[in-house]
Amino acid sequence: MLVAVALLPAIALQAYNEFDRRRARQLEVQDHALSLAKLAAADQQQIVQGIRQVLIALSELPSIKSRDSLGCTTYLDAIKQRFPAFITLIVTDLKGLSFATPAAIISRLTFPSAPISRARSRPVHSRSENSR
Repeated sequence: MLVAVALLPAIALQAYNEFDRRRARQLEVQDHALSLAKLAAADQQQIVQGIRQVLIALSELPSIKSRDSLGCTTYLDAIKQRFPAFITLIVTDLKGLSFATPAAIISRLTFPSAPISRARSRPVHSRSENSR
């Protein structure tokens, strides 16, 4: 019994140290998770910024400014071949109707007389129009 009483402070100290280490490890894991989340957010921000720059550059294209459908479509086809990561680029007017679409999209249309796109009804078009 005397031995148990003598060991009690050592056992309590050991338990406290283990509890403290566990708490420190939890904080370390939380800090690491926060760092990873910040890194992912920064990567996404860079992607968004890159896409924004591409769209600004495309908006300066003379064939887009003059609404030259053939010139725009030719250019979009070349962009698609050169940068396959871009899924689809479609040029629309302020009403949301497309006037330039890559040939791959046009060939998939089943109703050639219907407008290719009514982007105005999509939320992203409304947000971009309202941000001007």
